Amino acid sequence: MNRKQNGLVFKTSGRNFIVIFSLLPFIFFAGCGGGGASSKSGGGAFEANLVSVKMSQEGSSNLDGVFASLSGSGVTGGWIENTTGVRITGSDLQYENYLARFQTLVSANSGSFNSGVYTLKYTDGGETRDYKSKILDWTIVPSFTAAPIFDYNEQSRNLRIAAQNLPGAKFRLEIYRSSTGSLIRETSEFPSGNITEFVQEKGTLRILLVANVYESGSLRSKAIHVFRDRDF
Repeated sequence: MNRKQNGLVFKTSGRNFIVIFSLLPFIFFAGCGGGGASSKSGGGAFEANLVSVKMSQEGSSNLDGVFASLSGSGVTGGWIENTTGVRITGSDLQYENYLARFQTLVSANSGSFNSGVYTLKYTDGGETRDYKSKILDWTIVPSFTAAPIFDYNEQSRNLRIAAQNLPGAKFRLEIYRSSTGSLIRETSEFPSGNITEFVQEKGTLRILLVANVYESGSLRSKAIHVFRDRDF
């Protein structure tokens, strides 16, 4: 069953309410999942990520998630399988032109995902291959325990975000057009959750604060805070 709210499509699957959440573009993908492939192909050297996510939302409940991204010459899509090798409904990676890579985020109520090794199945040169995650455990993922501060000055168009620092994390903002769900821009990474950014874009926007948590230089997990839509 699909339902739409504020331009975003939500999906229910069986007994569990699963939100299929593609960060880029910012759309909750509807449908039951396709063939796990796209006619698009990522370019350059192969790179894959498959990590756990803790999400908080302004005015709504917290979520757990699994994020996957994939790029490389010959790569044409993929999907996520859970710890028992079952394909997660709606986890097909979608191609994001802005970043020239495939990615997706599957999210659900806190506690919905089992800890363990997840698998990113992907197509490379017409062959299906596996990329295994490290052990994903949502109980140890850093998260925003206090709501980040959102302070926007209409005269200067400067946006100030103040958030707690997380161990091993680098922070950035992602700016989306609410009416279309398309990613307009993302900032470079900052060493702390205190960010001041000039917002040149106008209209109704949705802004995400994303904390990428690294371990030995590799992405290990994500913490995301979703601010409500605002007019700029």
